[in-house]
Amino acid sequence: MALGGMVPSFTGDGHGVNIVDFLHVLEAVGGSLGCLSGWSDAQLVGIARCKTVSAAYDFAWHDEAAAGAKTYAEFKEQAQKRLDTEPECEKLRKFMCASQKDAEDVQSFAARLRTLGNAAMDGRGDVEPESKREIRRELLDEQLRTQFLNGLRDPIKRFTLSRDPKTLDEAVDAAVREERNERAVNSGHAPVRSVREGDRETDELRARL
Repeated sequence: MALGGMVPSFTGDGHGVNIVDFLHVLEAVGGSLGCLSGWSDAQLVGIARCKTVSAAYDFAWHDEAAAGAKTYAEFKEQAQKRLDTEPECEKLRKFMCASQKDAEDVQSFAARLRTLGNAAMDGRGDVEPESKREIRRELLDEQLRTQFLNGLRDPIKRFTLSRDPKTLDEAVDAAVREERNERAVNSGHAPVRSVREGDRETDELRARL
């Protein structure tokens, strides 16, 4: 719980961190994105409430729906509905411009991209018919795959593209393997690749000559 200090305060008034980034940091520190401390669902809700100030504090503690939330998913849904002040065009810009940061590993980039994608393209799902919502989700899944591949750093990007992944999960798996191989090379250990992967890379090298 000492890691709670890594979570920024959230005002809910448009100043400082926005609700999407606030919840993303909370989830990363709390462990629901596979990162650090592994807080329970109840602890995530508690820390989220304790990190609110100003208008967000009134919402978190006094709004009937938010105060009555029993799970983090319920609290998150209510918070995003009420406290999201970022324009839709800015959410879309952040998503379309997202790229892997220098010190960011593949899985962290994928998690961040999912958060940005959901914020940018799934914001009206609660007021849409189920058929349109399903189409929206399919479009988001494809856009996530494309943006993930475009945003990867080289040489991981080049090798991942050569695998021609059909889904985001396939792309993440391929990128994680290449990331491990890159680390192995940098540490002086030989990378581990299958025979098929080795043959494919040999063909790629020949094509460049």
